[in-house]
Amino acid sequence: MNIDWPHMIVTIILILTVTLGLGRLAIYKEASKGKRFLLMAFSIFIVVFVFNLIWPYN
Repeated sequence: MNIDWPHMIVTIILILTVTLGLGRLAIYKEASKGKRFLLMAFSIFIVVFVFNLIWPYN
């Protein structure tokens, strides 16, 4: 099994960017803890999903 290091590094950068970007939004700060978790999880899922459509793992 081969590890695709460039793909992994870009995925980590995207996840960190989404996390830091959402932390600056007023809507995110005012939401309850459960809504923040769902918003974060959904946002990361969409970004990583689209990234994997553009650049497949293999």
